[in-house]
Amino acid sequence: LETGLLIAVHTGDNPPAVREQLDVLRARGVAPRAWMWVHASACADDALLWEVASQGGWIGLDQLRAETFDRHVSLVREARRRNLLG
Repeated sequence: LETGLLIAVHTGDNPPAVREQLDVLRARGVAPRAWMWVHASACADDALLWEVASQGGWIGLDQLRAETFDRHVSLVREARRRNLLG
Protein backbone atom coordinates (compact mmCIF):
# COMPACT_ATOMS: atom_id res chain seq x y z
CA LEU A 1 0.00 0.00 0.00
CA GLU A 2 2.83 2.39 0.80
CA THR A 3 4.83 1.78 -2.38
CA GLY A 4 2.02 1.24 -4.89
CA LEU A 5 4.08 -1.54 -6.46
CA LEU A 6 2.44 -4.45 -8.25
CA ILE A 7 2.43 -7.74 -6.33
CA ALA A 8 3.38 -10.56 -8.72
CA VAL A 9 2.66 -14.05 -7.40
CA HIS A 10 3.75 -17.23 -9.20
CA THR A 11 0.55 -19.13 -8.53
CA GLY A 12 0.19 -21.11 -11.75
CA ASP A 13 -2.63 -23.67 -11.84
CA ASN A 14 -3.80 -23.35 -8.24
CA PRO A 15 -7.33 -21.85 -8.12
CA PRO A 16 -7.75 -22.16 -4.32
CA ALA A 17 -4.52 -20.18 -3.81
CA VAL A 18 -5.68 -17.51 -6.27
CA ARG A 19 -8.91 -16.99 -4.35
CA GLU A 20 -7.14 -17.01 -0.98
CA GLN A 21 -4.53 -14.47 -2.11
CA LEU A 22 -7.18 -12.08 -3.38
CA ASP A 23 -9.22 -12.50 -0.18
CA VAL A 24 -6.18 -11.80 2.01
CA LEU A 25 -5.23 -8.72 -0.02
CA ARG A 26 -8.79 -7.34 -0.08
CA ALA A 27 -9.01 -7.77 3.70
CA ARG A 28 -5.96 -5.51 3.93
CA GLY A 29 -7.34 -2.89 1.56
CA VAL A 30 -5.38 -3.95 -1.52
CA ALA A 31 -7.37 -3.82 -4.77
CA PRO A 32 -7.11 -6.70 -7.27
CA ARG A 33 -5.50 -4.32 -9.81
CA ALA A 34 -2.42 -4.30 -7.54
CA TRP A 35 -1.96 -8.06 -7.94
CA MET A 36 -0.68 -10.17 -10.85
CA TRP A 37 -1.27 -13.88 -11.26
CA VAL A 38 1.97 -15.08 -12.87
CA HIS A 39 1.59 -18.19 -15.05
CA ALA A 40 -2.20 -17.82 -15.09
CA SER A 41 -2.27 -19.29 -18.58
CA ALA A 42 -1.34 -22.64 -17.00
CA CYS A 43 -4.68 -22.70 -15.16
CA ALA A 44 -7.23 -25.09 -16.60
CA ASP A 45 -10.13 -23.06 -15.15
CA ASP A 46 -10.68 -20.37 -17.79
CA ALA A 47 -13.73 -19.06 -15.92
CA LEU A 48 -11.44 -18.13 -13.04
CA LEU A 49 -9.11 -16.26 -15.41
CA TRP A 50 -11.99 -14.08 -16.60
CA GLU A 51 -13.36 -13.65 -13.07
CA VAL A 52 -10.00 -12.36 -11.85
CA ALA A 53 -9.42 -10.15 -14.89
CA SER A 54 -12.91 -8.64 -14.71
CA GLN A 55 -12.19 -7.66 -11.09
CA GLY A 56 -9.06 -5.83 -12.23
CA GLY A 57 -6.49 -8.49 -11.39
CA TRP A 58 -3.67 -9.02 -13.87
CA ILE A 59 -3.47 -12.45 -15.49
CA GLY A 60 -0.09 -13.49 -16.85
CA LEU A 61 -0.46 -15.18 -20.22
CA ASP A 62 3.13 -16.31 -20.25
CA GLN A 63 5.24 -19.40 -20.88
CA LEU A 64 4.54 -19.20 -24.61
CA ARG A 65 5.92 -22.22 -26.46
CA ALA A 66 5.06 -23.96 -29.72
CA GLU A 67 2.85 -26.44 -27.88
CA THR A 68 0.95 -23.67 -26.01
CA PHE A 69 0.65 -21.23 -28.92
CA ASP A 70 -2.95 -22.06 -29.84
CA ARG A 71 -4.09 -21.77 -26.21
CA HIS A 72 -2.40 -18.39 -25.85
CA VAL A 73 -4.00 -17.07 -29.03
CA SER A 74 -7.37 -18.32 -27.81
CA LEU A 75 -6.92 -16.64 -24.42
CA VAL A 76 -5.88 -13.31 -25.96
CA ARG A 77 -8.84 -13.41 -28.34
CA GLU A 78 -11.21 -14.15 -25.48
CA ALA A 79 -9.71 -11.35 -23.38
CA ARG A 80 -10.23 -9.01 -26.31
CA ARG A 81 -13.81 -10.21 -26.79
CA ARG A 82 -14.46 -9.50 -23.10
CA ASN A 83 -12.82 -6.08 -23.39
CA LEU A 84 -10.15 -7.03 -20.86
CA LEU A 85 -7.07 -5.90 -22.77
CA GLY A 86 -5.36 -2.63 -22.10
